[in-house]
Amino acid sequence: MNIPEEYIILFESYGRGELSDQEKKDFEARLSYDTDFGEAFARFRLIEKGIQEHYRNELRDNFKEIDKELDSKSPGVINFRKLVWIGTSVAAVLLIGLSVYHNFSHDHKYKELALQYWPEEEGLPVKMSTAGKYDAAMNAYKQSQWAEAEALLTEISSSDTALYFLGIVHFKQENYTEALEHFSRVPEYSRWFPESEFRRALIFMIKNEPDSTSIILNRLMKAQSGCESKAKELLLKI
Repeated sequence: MNIPEEYIILFESYGRGELSDQEKKDFEARLSYDTDFGEAFARFRLIEKGIQEHYRNELRDNFKEIDKELDSKSPGVINFRKLVWIGTSVAAVLLIGLSVYHNFSHDHKYKELALQYWPEEEGLPVKMSTAGKYDAAMNAYKQSQWAEAEALLTEISSSDTALYFLGIVHFKQENYTEALEHFSRVPEYSRWFPESEFRRALIFMIKNEPDSTSIILNRLMKAQSGCESKAKELLLKI
């Protein structure tokens, strides 16, 4: 079972001591009454511990090889070629471990920023007197019934409005590739185009493609899109 992204961000903040006193109390209280949350935190800790132990064991084994090599040879006849090879292995393990940690933390930094800047879309108003073509889809959308909303919007996906909301619906279901595809099909003349582009930039961040994010954000800054301010703000953080 996968750990939800928002849980991972919260667990990391708790582990780094970034939560306020009240947030920390709320977090620890939730561990006691929310079974799913508590189990997710336990899995997170096991994964974190497993990564640490893996690289610690690798280092310990390599250092044992060095000690064995030093003990087995008298001064002057130490196999320096072998020691260099073992030392290189130790350095490689350290570099790989640091790289894994860097990429892991960097990826989550991007995801955390993307989720922080993701605009919540309320949806179109539903008319009470007459039935509009988006009403059924918007009812499902507003109730977070994403699969139903997707099916209803797909029936009218030739419109820019449907494409935009399909992008959001796929994002909510963590279908990021599908979300990107639908947002990219929103035409430039559409009222939804600037928001679609901004959301594409955020999804590229989640997919750890900051270069694609930067290209879109720079384009939004130069255009009179209405997204200039938040595009500039986000660019300064990536």
